[in-house]
Amino acid sequence: MKVNVVSGFLGSGKTTFVLQAVATLNKAPGEKIAILVNEFGKIGVDGEIVGREAVDVMELASGCICCSLKTSLKQAILDIADRFAPDRLIIEPSGIALPSQIVETIEMPQVAAKAEVESLIHLIDAFNFFKCAAGLGDFYLKAISTAHVVVINKVDLVSAHERESVAKVVADFNPEAAIFHASFAEIPLAEVFRSQPQKIAQVHEHVPNLSFNSYAAELTGQHGEAEIKRFFEQLDSGIFGEVLRAKGIFQTERGRLVQVDYVMGRTDFQEVGEGRCRISIIGRNLDEPKLAKHISGFIK
Repeated sequence: MKVNVVSGFLGSGKTTFVLQAVATLNKAPGEKIAILVNEFGKIGVDGEIVGREAVDVMELASGCICCSLKTSLKQAILDIADRFAPDRLIIEPSGIALPSQIVETIEMPQVAAKAEVESLIHLIDAFNFFKCAAGLGDFYLKAISTAHVVVINKVDLVSAHERESVAKVVADFNPEAAIFHASFAEIPLAEVFRSQPQKIAQVHEHVPNLSFNSYAAELTGQHGEAEIKRFFEQLDSGIFGEVLRAKGIFQTERGRLVQVDYVMGRTDFQEVGEGRCRISIIGRNLDEPKLAKHISGFIK
């Protein structure tokens, strides 16, 4: 089976891209698709979202598949090949994964007999690019250098000058990559998959320990929209630690299901038709007891 790895730091638009890819690929007859979603938190939200599509989905939570869940990734790929026998597997790793280390797992002889990497597609949040590059350094920039395709996403949130500045950095780190600009991760999918991959640069050097941690919880009851907005506004304050990414599904007092996405100070709300109510928060030096206390108000 062909494997497409869709990577990107927290909040870059990976899940949005995967949903659009699946919607497009499902229109093409004769190709069976499966998706493997990995989330760093103990309770996943992305698997819930992607699972709304008519494809086979497997989720690995509570760790990162390029490190603590590496053995689980190997077994998951083998299980998908045996149980679903897809023509194409799309892997959406956690936002703190290094794609090159996922490739190392796929190239293990037992896995390589059933799977082959077709492309590494890496998404970048143009709005937060320089902030992430400054704060995370090599950890953030490594993934760019190993990608076949780089999607500079959220260009609608930046000026033309900022957009070109991001593109220049990307081209400097990976002159061989095909570069696309996008809003809401919308790009011509056929062109992405048609892009001829260059040799993947294997990265074996030490990755700095940036001490990411997470908090997650199942939510119950109905809640006021103002109450939900107030909680997400507090994520900017620093009282919970450095919150990088939060994603949740809440039921409002009007009975609506609302999906909330928070990325480094920016919060978006959208109504969804279905889903289990839950929240996942990722950051550095998170105060988990304090988060638990505040989120307890959403567990009734």
